[in-house]
Amino acid sequence: FRRVLFRSGLIWYENKNFQKSPEHIISQFEYALALGSVDAEVFLGLLYKDGGIVDKNLLKAQAYFESAIRRDPDVYTTISLAEVLIERGEYSRTIRILEEQTKTLGIYAEDQFILGTAHNLLGRAYANQAELLKAQKNFMIALNVFTPLENNISQLAMALNNLALTYLNLANFTEAEKYLERAVSLQPQDGVIYNNFGIAAYEQGKYDLAKSFIKKSLSLLTDEFGESHIELTAPLNSLGIVYSESDEFVESEFYYKKALDIIQKQLGEEHQYYAITFGNLANVWLSAGQFEKAFEAYNSLINLYENSLGSFHQEYAVVLNNLANLKSQSGNYADGIKDAEKALDITKKNLGDKHPDLIGLNTGLAKLHFHAGDIENALHYSNEAGALINVYLLTLTGAIGQNFELVRPTVKLQLKTKSIDIQRIQSATSFNIAMLTKVQNYEKIDDILISLQLVDSIFSEAVFTGTALRLGEANPDLKRKIRLLQDEREAYKTLSDNYVGHLSKSDTQNLQSETDRLKVHLNQKLHDIVNIQKAIELAFPSFNELVNPQPLSLTAAQNLFDNGEGLFTFVSDDETEATYAFFVTKDDARAYEIDLSESDIAAIVGELRAGIDLSNSVGFGDLPNFDMNLSYDLYSKLFGPVEDMLESVKHLLVVPTGPLESLPLNLLITEKPDIDPTASVFENYQAAAWLPKTYS
Repeated sequence: FRRVLFRSGLIWYENKNFQKSPEHIISQFEYALALGSVDAEVFLGLLYKDGGIVDKNLLKAQAYFESAIRRDPDVYTTISLAEVLIERGEYSRTIRILEEQTKTLGIYAEDQFILGTAHNLLGRAYANQAELLKAQKNFMIALNVFTPLENNISQLAMALNNLALTYLNLANFTEAEKYLERAVSLQPQDGVIYNNFGIAAYEQGKYDLAKSFIKKSLSLLTDEFGESHIELTAPLNSLGIVYSESDEFVESEFYYKKALDIIQKQLGEEHQYYAITFGNLANVWLSAGQFEKAFEAYNSLINLYENSLGSFHQEYAVVLNNLANLKSQSGNYADGIKDAEKALDITKKNLGDKHPDLIGLNTGLAKLHFHAGDIENALHYSNEAGALINVYLLTLTGAIGQNFELVRPTVKLQLKTKSIDIQRIQSATSFNIAMLTKVQNYEKIDDILISLQLVDSIFSEAVFTGTALRLGEANPDLKRKIRLLQDEREAYKTLSDNYVGHLSKSDTQNLQSETDRLKVHLNQKLHDIVNIQKAIELAFPSFNELVNPQPLSLTAAQNLFDNGEGLFTFVSDDETEATYAFFVTKDDARAYEIDLSESDIAAIVGELRAGIDLSNSVGFGDLPNFDMNLSYDLYSKLFGPVEDMLESVKHLLVVPTGPLESLPLNLLITEKPDIDPTASVFENYQAAAWLPKTYS
């Protein structure tokens, strides 16, 4: 009888001719369940998981699936439970369940589709935990499983999408675009793929190209689903963040509100997607300086998570952290610290204690404590961020961002600003240097030196370019190859940009033929680059070491110096509005604070450069006046704290950063100018103690 009840409910659900109300259909399944039907229990879980005739309710879906698995363990029900857990942000539990499930499936699975689905879900869970190599492995298994299956284009395209997004998070844009291209060739009218192309362009700072891709995505999805379907919220959110990132806040607000309107009508306000999108809109108000609106929105979201959605969500932690920053702007550091600490704890529970998102959270807490006058805790959290940066850089060679899963069949709406990028890491590192220097602990000297190197060389080939060319001076053929490699890389980048720009065009009629033509050129250029690199490696064995330089410890750096050599470098920190310098010789090292912000240095550099600007000079009579006193003042502030160390230095090595990169340091004067009013300007210039007179 319970089978009859379940099947009749199924028939009513699938055949609208019976005109049964949603309440009638649900009660039929619940009646069958009361009589012991596991099938009815699983189907109720599916209804609440996907929404439709009932409001989507992940907690109810999870309860039904878990109960059914306890009574009758089944791989299909387990996969459905895993989908719910991922959507609820329970990634660690998803991994535990699916790791065990995929081991069994790999041996016994007759249904290869379910095996591929399991690995795809496992990859998504690992990606959200920032374990990107494990994510990549599982997505690749899913791709290999789906590839030979017939009538499986959508699942194959999804696997390609997820692989592409993983490579995006690894900052490997070439590989990401390769997999997106394959997905486009399978489904050239799939709007989701173009949205992901837009994310790739956004991650590279190509905002106009990103807008073009995402608008194409929005157009295709509108044609496919209509103007009010939940699928449209992904590109609408994407457009919101891209416009916000380019400071076009009115446009950003428009797209977020449009997404909110769809979510409100389809899912209601007490839904996670609504909260995520409303949070993104609140961030726009914050960036636009509408602090009162942002404050009210964040507090509304806090109430929504705490009273309805659950305070375990990672998005709840994001809202708490944003609210903490907003409170700090009004000087309410105590409450801000409480919110930020709560956000940090939730993130550790959700994402683990090594996730790169913790870099920003720890740095934010450090800054809150600093402004509250608590240097000890500021240093503690800043060191935590520094340790995470080191782990992060040792694990990966690219930037890890928030995992973007805007792929069907599950829509994930959140598209935030890049959580990990060069600027954010450098900001965290410079603040850590500031805190380490303020403590004035000699034991921290080694940490300061390593951090200074990270600020200036993260994800950069500048070291390779400069050093390799210098070492190549004695080998003209090597120098020619290095220049050729640079030219070929630039040509490849131009070709790649043209190729991606072609894909973003709305006309898809001749897409495949033009795509194939451009890919031939790209592959040939890539082949040429590989051959040149091999030739350089053969002629220059230290090539790889220069391409991927590792920070030197203090001892290792000092071992490179001869007696009489000194190295000076520094970094400015916006938060403390000061500059932090580091000076090292063969047998000594010192870190110290300079009472000049980056803007102060920029103003001084501007004045000094104006004194050597001859662009408006016609003759000797209108030559600009170089301010020697200002030059000496700058030298005193930069080098005054290490005068005793400079006494033994004859060769001064300087690694400038920021505004000082545009000022030749030979223009600094090392002694107070004794300006003779009776002498000519040139005689006074000649008598000045210019830096090259003392140091080479």
